[in-house]
Amino acid sequence: MSGNKKSIFYSIRTKLSLVMLAGAIIPLLVAVTVSYNFATEKATKDAIDSLQWQAKYMQSEFEGVVNDNLRTIQAVASAPSTIHYMQEPENQTYIDEELAFLASIDENLYDGSTTVITGADGMQLLANKDRLNDVSDREYFVQAMSGKTYVSDVMISRSTGNRLITFSTPIYIGGNVVGIVQRNYDLNNFHLILAQEAEGAFLVDRKGYVVASSMFAITPDDEIDMSGCEFMVSGKNEGVYAEGLKNNKTVVCYVKSDMTGFTICSFNNSKAITAAARQSSAIILIYGAVMALFTAFLAFLMAKSFTNPITAISRAFSEMAGGYMAKIDKYSDRKDEFGQMINDSNAVLDRLGSIFESIKNSAEEVERNADEISDMAQRISDNANELPAETVKEVEALADNAESLRVISQELGNQTRFFKK
Repeated sequence: MSGNKKSIFYSIRTKLSLVMLAGAIIPLLVAVTVSYNFATEKATKDAIDSLQWQAKYMQSEFEGVVNDNLRTIQAVASAPSTIHYMQEPENQTYIDEELAFLASIDENLYDGSTTVITGADGMQLLANKDRLNDVSDREYFVQAMSGKTYVSDVMISRSTGNRLITFSTPIYIGGNVVGIVQRNYDLNNFHLILAQEAEGAFLVDRKGYVVASSMFAITPDDEIDMSGCEFMVSGKNEGVYAEGLKNNKTVVCYVKSDMTGFTICSFNNSKAITAAARQSSAIILIYGAVMALFTAFLAFLMAKSFTNPITAISRAFSEMAGGYMAKIDKYSDRKDEFGQMINDSNAVLDRLGSIFESIKNSAEEVERNADEISDMAQRISDNANELPAETVKEVEALADNAESLRVISQELGNQTRFFKK
């Protein structure tokens, strides 16, 4: 007789397997989570440090360009050849000397730009180029004529159409400003520097317009206005911020140039920053999944080693309830507690089997004796006419007792006849 079949979720095997599997998976998940959080935090911190260093480095590169150009035009403004030319602009000797001097300056800087002498009326007077323009409406001219050395915001060159900035400084004779020295700087040159030194960086002028970018060359038709961004409105000289969607932010580090007021920004995508951490966590998860499967297999085997002896004992007692005394022929050689349980169960089954066998044999013996007594009582009853009345009563009582014994022995037989060894 077998018990009702239980749901797999009520099985000790299932519960043991799940507990052992959880004991392996939960620490793994906790370790991966902690490791991922730590790795992403460290990767973000390292990325910010790198971006800040990059922004400051590119700022120093830009200020190096600015310094080179400012020192150059200031040297030109105070050079004797320049003073001679400004005093006698029609003197061909002075013109030739100044043009040669300007040519040597341009060759020394070697950036494709030209140095220009401009008169007090804003008309360009002298340069190693074919076309001279009226720049009287340009801010850099106004600032230089007021006595300041100036760096302009981004402009479109009237002669080339390229985006550029202009450096300007006054020319003094006798304490009076008689003209300016100006020099343009093609921003594609700084684009090349950014592209070589940084993956994601750009330069913004004082008005918030992008001057140069590491990712692409800005054409004359491009006008990228970033005046509303945090680095323009925060009022800080440097900082870090993130913008964009929650899972796809861009981290921006910025530094303002004290010399020009321009801003250098370095940036990177948060996904790129944490890519290594995610990859590392993915590898750990893959290894963890393999180990979890291996652990599940071991947990199943371990649970099976626990539940199989219990199932064998349960089956043996279930069969005993059906009248069959079957010893458990497995697991008795195990040296653990389950082996002890099997051997103890077999001992119980042996003992019960012997008891039931003894009861069965005794019942059969009683039934045989009762039959003999009943037969004897019947023979005596057949000769009752020849016996005294008292003897007949005793024989009848004996017959009744024999019948009672037969009923009892038959009942015992009925109860024990199903038991088999």
